[in-house]
Amino acid sequence: MLCIVLPKVASAQSGISIFEAFRVNMASAPASYVSSEFPRPLRKHWDNSAVKLLSNDSIKYFFSYAIIQVYSVNEKEAQIAFFNPWVDAIYLTKWRDEKASYRIVDGRFICGELLRGELISEQNFAPLWLRLSGKVLDNQSSYIARTMKSIANKDSKLAYAFTGASGNDEVISFVAMSAKIEARRVTAQKVLSDIKTRKAVERKLVDLKKALFGKDKQALSLMCKRANPNVIDTLASLPEIFSETLVANWYIESGDKLIIMISSYGLPRMFINLHIAKTGDISDIIVGDWGSLGTVK
Repeated sequence: MLCIVLPKVASAQSGISIFEAFRVNMASAPASYVSSEFPRPLRKHWDNSAVKLLSNDSIKYFFSYAIIQVYSVNEKEAQIAFFNPWVDAIYLTKWRDEKASYRIVDGRFICGELLRGELISEQNFAPLWLRLSGKVLDNQSSYIARTMKSIANKDSKLAYAFTGASGNDEVISFVAMSAKIEARRVTAQKVLSDIKTRKAVERKLVDLKKALFGKDKQALSLMCKRANPNVIDTLASLPEIFSETLVANWYIESGDKLIIMISSYGLPRMFINLHIAKTGDISDIIVGDWGSLGTVK
């Protein structure tokens, strides 16, 4: 299995935005970052909610693959949504401009079902894109468009995230998100319980990572013989941070075949859907971008 190793600290001075620095720090050492950077009221709320209802690994996982979306911004305040489509949840944060630099002042979690006005039941333990019928990439496209439209809607649940009435919504959101993280773990465990399958998949992922890092079009073409040449070009053009930090995120089993959804905590908006037999033979490979899939028109 590929392990996540994130930098211990990131800051705006390292050349990334303050919001990306927040994401990286929350993905690597949330307790330390919360202790040093969250104001006392938010720290108290975090300790009484997220810390009690989410494991530390779940918090790290959420921020590792969260996409940053600007919800609202003016000269004094910004509301920034950290959206993880893999577990269909959002952490909406409020930032205040202090001495020419934004500082976080508040934050609340909300799950995608509440945001989109859907019922939550035991059938919702998988993300919406996994419950829809049809091709996986089409489902992901439909899901992200619906969710991004809800994020952009100023009358959605996000508009009331910081009101007292939202407390129960956040508890529901923690439960829904935890269920999806657990479903992801159980699915991977089931798929990889077969030793031959696990070894074949792990070898192929190592080969793919090496070819991506080396931008080796020939190796990628041989590995993915049925892939569209444009896809090979796109794979070879992915920045090194993607190949350096890619992991197998979700596994979908279909008979003797798998779809492995590969994502990167270094570039969370990009992902790869790898269609692969349990023997390790790749039948198709698709590159996705949560950002372009979710463009609101």
